[in-house]
Amino acid sequence: MPRRERRKYTPEFKARVMKQVLEEGKSRAQVAKDLDLTCSALEAWVR
Repeated sequence: MPRRERRKYTPEFKARVMKQVLEEGKSRAQVAKDLDLTCSALEAWVR
């Protein structure tokens, strides 16, 4: 399986993603799926 090209995200994008998880109560897995992110990347941002 080919490796995914590394993507860079702005601090503003990360803040919007974290808001969905922390304030709106969406699951990390659902947000990651909706935005085509890996769960591990999203979890690192939330930590």
